[in-house]
Amino acid sequence: MDSKQKIIDLLQKFETPYWTSGNNVSEDSVNIKCPFCDDQSNHLGIFEDTMLYNCWRCGAKGHFTYLLSILTHFSYKECQRLLELNVVNFKESAVQTIENIISPEKERDKIVAKEVGLPDYFEPVTKNMNFPLLEMYLKRRKIDLETIIKYGCGICQVGKYANRLIIPVIFQGRIVSFQAADMTGRGEIKYKTADNEVNWWLYNYDSIKDIMIITEGILDCWRVGEGAVATFGTHLTEQQEILILNKNLKKLIFCWDGDCYFFARKMAEIFKPFIEEVKVICLPKTEDPDSLGTEKVWEYITEII
Repeated sequence: MDSKQKIIDLLQKFETPYWTSGNNVSEDSVNIKCPFCDDQSNHLGIFEDTMLYNCWRCGAKGHFTYLLSILTHFSYKECQRLLELNVVNFKESAVQTIENIISPEKERDKIVAKEVGLPDYFEPVTKNMNFPLLEMYLKRRKIDLETIIKYGCGICQVGKYANRLIIPVIFQGRIVSFQAADMTGRGEIKYKTADNEVNWWLYNYDSIKDIMIITEGILDCWRVGEGAVATFGTHLTEQQEILILNKNLKKLIFCWDGDCYFFARKMAEIFKPFIEEVKVICLPKTEDPDSLGTEKVWEYITEII
C-alpha cells in the first residue's frame, strides 16, 4: 500500500474529514483541518513522500505518527506500531482493535518502580522548623505548613537544591521521583526534578480509589485535595495512561488549567471506552486550581459530578 493511501485509510477509519484537492492542497499531500489551531479550512497538509505534516496557518509540523496520536487519542508508541503493522482494514471498532493488537490487557500493569533517593542535605519539614525563607514561601503561595508535612516535604538549605522545597513523588509506597520548587522567587528554573523522568508518574497516585481528578501541577493537586493527582504538565505519557487505567476507576475528571481545556478534551477521549464516567472541567482561561483556591475550584468540580 502506498503512503498516500495509508494516510487516507487511517483518516477514514478514525472519521477525520480530509481533502486531496482544492484550496491549500498540493498534489503530494492529504489535507485536514488543523487540530492545533482554530483552523476553519484545510490548512494542515500531510505529505505522502515524507509522512510529515505542516499547517500553513499556525506552523505546526511533525511526523504523521504524532498527528495520528492527537486525532485518535492513542499514544505515540501505539500509533507508531499501528503504522508499522499496516492494520487499516479491520472490522472491529478502532478502539477494540488497537487494544487487541497493541495494548493487551495483560501488559498494562507492567510498571517497574525504581526507588529514587531524596537529595543530599534533605531536611524534613516539622512544625518547629525555623527557616524564614520557607515561612515566606508558604505565606506567598498560601500553603499551610500542615499540607507540606502531610505530603512528606522537606527543604535543602545547601547543595544542588539549596533554597528549594523538596516534594517527594511516591508510587506504591516508594519514592520514585521528586520535584524541587524554588522558594526564593529568583531562581532561573522554577522547578527542578530528580534525574529520572518525573512525568512517568502521577503525583498523589497511591491515595486514589474510585475517583481521580487530574490536575497539572502539585500545587493544583494540593488545592483540589482528596482524589487529585498531578500530571506535571498538559500531556500524559504512555506510562501515566497505564497508571490511570490500572486503577479501575469509576470516575475520571480532568481539571487542567483553563487555557488547556481543548487539550484536556482530547486526552479525555482516551479513557472513555474504559471508564464509566469521564468529565472535563472548563475553568476560566486565566485560572488554574492553585489560583482559584480550594473552595472555588470545588464549585466547578461539584457542578459536573
